[in-house]
Amino acid sequence: TGQLFTISADGAGSIAPLAEGNLNMLGLDWSRDGSRLLYQLIIGDQKSKAGLWTLMLPGVVAMPFRDDGPQYPQATLSPDGAWVAYTSAHSGRSEIYIERFPMPGERVRVSNDSGTLPRWRRDQRELYYLSAEGELRAVAVDLEGGAKLGPTMPLFPLAVRDAAGSDIRGRGAISRPPLYDVSADGRFLAAIVQEK
Repeated sequence: TGQLFTISADGAGSIAPLAEGNLNMLGLDWSRDGSRLLYQLIIGDQKSKAGLWTLMLPGVVAMPFRDDGPQYPQATLSPDGAWVAYTSAHSGRSEIYIERFPMPGERVRVSNDSGTLPRWRRDQRELYYLSAEGELRAVAVDLEGGAKLGPTMPLFPLAVRDAAGSDIRGRGAISRPPLYDVSADGRFLAAIVQEK
């Protein structure tokens, strides 16, 4: 049985169940107005296919966004809640895509040589992601009348690998929190791990 819960950010009050079912669910992101929760359905059944889903609140109405398999381990809503950026391996390797939300449409690929961990800049004019080489990259985004992408700009190395080349932090693991975030003024907060 899978469950999603809510609790006040300041820790006050009690934990309240939000959704429950015979499946595994992983909460990914909230819309800023609190009306939608984006989550991954990891294991589905005949009635609920695995994929990327949304809960509409109040009333807790679950709706599929992409229900074509458990291949969306990371997803984040744009600040205005009208777009979603996600990692998908439907092409055979992990890539970053953006798409209108909450009704799916044409998916636009952002990365061109594999990518994970997408994050939006607060003004939605850039999207960041981690490359396969462990480099944080930025892509200019214009969402007026559709999704238009600018050039990809390398920023700085973020992932740390051990001597054997393995990622020691498990950046692709669905159970781990994001390794970085971006403040409103464009500064980065990142989890840095030293090599041994």
